[in-house]
Amino acid sequence: MPNNLRIAIADDHTIFRKTLSDSLIYEEGLNVVFNAANGNELLFELKRHPIDVIILDLDMPIMSGQDALKLIKEKYPQIKIIVLSMHNDLQLIRNMFIEGTNCFLSKGCDIDDLIDAIHAVWKQGFYFTEDFPRELIYSMLEAKEIQTCPSTAVKFTDRELAILKLVCKGESRSEISKKLNISIRTVENHRYNISKKIGSSSSINILIYALHSGIAKISSDQEIVFN
Repeated sequence: MPNNLRIAIADDHTIFRKTLSDSLIYEEGLNVVFNAANGNELLFELKRHPIDVIILDLDMPIMSGQDALKLIKEKYPQIKIIVLSMHNDLQLIRNMFIEGTNCFLSKGCDIDDLIDAIHAVWKQGFYFTEDFPRELIYSMLEAKEIQTCPSTAVKFTDRELAILKLVCKGESRSEISKKLNISIRTVENHRYNISKKIGSSSSINILIYALHSGIAKISSDQEIVFN
């Protein structure tokens, strides 16, 4: 992983680009290399500047984000793409993942979600917020439409693995504390270690990691079971 992830922002609203850039520029581990107002500018700058992650708006003049996405995935398949959009149509979102998007966020998302997403898409290839429809995630997993990164095997301690499995089943911190007879602070410490290892603290991303790594699987009746 690079010492600093190189970020590009493509959005046709100047104030939004500047505000977002200013929010990320001092974040440790991130380097905003350039901004672009449309797909043409983005592709031109990509010829001059190596980039790791692009934050991409869909609705831009001259060349839309959707058209730019297709060309970027052909020319620079290693670049991770986070779509940041006001659209919430599920079929559109699914199509974006089919075309190679690594994450789809609302423009109204919290900046911490975006920062988590940047690190997660680089490390594991995907990121979802907690409120993303799980049935859509499951269907995309079955159709292999979620792009993932080949990763080295992560080693978990026995306690971390026990907590990871309970997180996958939707257990809260207090429920995990009671079931494992440990303090909530201890649960939080182990969850922090798990999130650092897989690149995301979101329970839905922990679940997807478990499914892709073979720790868990979805049964025929849509239940989470463990191998």
